[in-house]
Amino acid sequence: YLIHPTSTVLSKIHGNHFSPFSQFLFWTLVSNVILLTWIGARPVEDPYILIGQILTIEYFFIYLAIMLFKTSWENLILSKL
Repeated sequence: YLIHPTSTVLSKIHGNHFSPFSQFLFWTLVSNVILLTWIGARPVEDPYILIGQILTIEYFFIYLAIMLFKTSWENLILSKL
């Protein structure tokens, strides 16, 4: 029998793409990038400046949340093994 190496999963730890919270963070990041692209095309006026600053803070917070979630998720999984 010929078995393809990618069809046999021996690891008990999967990537973050299986987690619903990780998927939520990914789609939040995608929508944030789209909004930042749109806000960058707007003129430098009062409401757009504040919206751009809030979206920029959210953009960097999402990366921080992804890193914190990944390490806590791995620690939780490894402690149960």
